[in-house]
Amino acid sequence: MRLFELKTRIYRFVSFDDFVQYFQLSKDDLLISNKSVFINYIDNLKLPSDSIFPSDYEQHKITDLVVDKILKDINKKHYKRIFAVGEDTVINIGKIAALSNITHSKDILDSDRDFSKDKTLVLIPTTCGIGNEVTCCASIQIAKSHTKCQTCFDSLYGDYAVLIPELLKDLPFDAFISSSMDSLIHAAEIFISPASNSYTDLYSQNAIETILTGYIKLIEKGIDYYPNLLEEYQTASNYTGIASAITGNSTIDALSYMLSGKYNIPNGYANYTFFIEVFKKYTRENPYGKIKYFNNIVSDIFNIKNDSNLYDEFQDALMEIIEKKPGSGYGMTYSDIEAFSKSIVDRQHNLLSNSYVPLSYKDILDIYKNIY
Repeated sequence: MRLFELKTRIYRFVSFDDFVQYFQLSKDDLLISNKSVFINYIDNLKLPSDSIFPSDYEQHKITDLVVDKILKDINKKHYKRIFAVGEDTVINIGKIAALSNITHSKDILDSDRDFSKDKTLVLIPTTCGIGNEVTCCASIQIAKSHTKCQTCFDSLYGDYAVLIPELLKDLPFDAFISSSMDSLIHAAEIFISPASNSYTDLYSQNAIETILTGYIKLIEKGIDYYPNLLEEYQTASNYTGIASAITGNSTIDALSYMLSGKYNIPNGYANYTFFIEVFKKYTRENPYGKIKYFNNIVSDIFNIKNDSNLYDEFQDALMEIIEKKPGSGYGMTYSDIEAFSKSIVDRQHNLLSNSYVPLSYKDILDIYKNIY
């Protein structure tokens, strides 16, 4: 059993200027970035590298067809290094762009082989999400099926992951709370995963405790306090990614991909829709396994005395800082329940195999009905 491996070198710089001084971008480099990040932190540096902004190709939903247009432009020149600076969509595009001879992003989903990488890949996150900068996975929105698909292989690892707290300064609260909730849920599922071990526990538990303790501060001090949490949440996000690179993702990701893919919902909110319902199911099915330790962490931090009401009280507390909508609140229809459930059973074997307890088609159907 593989216990631990970290293939990406992790750096931290106070500012993007400090980062540039170290990495010395050249005309042979490509920078893929969110335009707002570029304008606020990069443009004034007058770098010699080329730049691409996904929003120039599509303002709203970045699908495989949009990524293919981006790849077509990138492939006009051979770059030595790819720098992806932004949220998960930008990171995923950077991972795909660093591969050799890729013209259609869907190609990497339709093959079980690894692909070679012919460019150095530097990944710089601008949210405090799932730590995608240190994982070997990329998610792509498929236009034809209105779903998200994920693929994982070693060539998708970044050569460098760079944490720059300055780049989170303008992160809106909505993006902060969504991405941190995404990180929390991933860390929680990693912590109780059958694939976890004592090494991944160090990272996932630290991430869980950091995020939950920060949520208590937001509840007590108000949401305007959130800028004070950005740097530690960025580190917690990175810890989540490090643990995820070993264990992989799990059930909630499988469930939420259908919802977020069809209705274009941020991953954090989509995962949050299922979080409490799935963890209640886990606790009912196997209350004395590892979930007992996660439940203890929650009860200690949120000072919840009644174990039988743990998740109801936990949900009430979270609702003070992040609204929870039912699936129908995002546009989900009752007819989606059966279609989503069948698709998950048919297509998400890898994610479901990581589940804390095995889930049948009926279990998944019931979860969808309960969140509808």
